[in-house]
Amino acid sequence: MSTESAGSPHGYVEPLNRRQIEVLRRLTGEQRLRIGFEIIDFVTEFALAGIRFRHPGVSDSEARRLLGESCRA
Repeated sequence: MSTESAGSPHGYVEPLNRRQIEVLRRLTGEQRLRIGFEIIDFVTEFALAGIRFRHPGVSDSEARRLLGESCRA
């Protein structure tokens, strides 16, 4: 079974993603933007948790500094 789709930027879309795309297209720009910011917040906190795991006792400001460094790398 082929998952290729001419409309996909990467040449394919898995069936679950098609439904997600349909739902996202119905959202307003404001709703999509809010979801995007929520994703950024989640990924930031997830990355900070990883830094704290690798550096026990690190302060919040130091963890954020390390995160910034890893983003520039």
